Amino acid sequence: MFYKLKLIDAADGRIELNDDDGKKRLTDVKFCLKQDTNLASERASDLRCLIDISGVIDDEEVQTQTRLMLEWSQETRDLKKVYKHLTLEVWNGNDDLARRYELDNVYCVDYSEFFGGEGDNKGKFELKLTQKKGNIGSIKFASN
Repeated sequence: MFYKLKLIDAADGRIELNDDDGKKRLTDVKFCLKQDTNLASERASDLRCLIDISGVIDDEEVQTQTRLMLEWSQETRDLKKVYKHLTLEVWNGNDDLARRYELDNVYCVDYSEFFGGEGDNKGKFELKLTQKKGNIGSIKFASN
């Protein structure tokens, strides 16, 4: 399984990480649509989209892209940079697209980096995203 991630903002800022060259940069992806309320007895109309993306920091390309993620996570004022268009693809093999997600108005909720102890020469990162309220109907899904 491999992943392709692309985030583009209105100011043409880009963050891209791809595994399609055989190098494993992204390790886990979680896509979740969830109710904002705790009402278990009825379906709420207020849904949220949550996306968690994890990977390894082990080469110059990933270091560059995760630095851009870190800078993005600090952005709060310039709305052209805060909200991005996300394209995320999950592939089972070279020609087998398991899922493609496209979302507008995605922003960074949390960004973390982890660096281990002795013998661990790889860092890890975790990017948590959500979508601006009122955009849930614009999510596009595709698969083979």
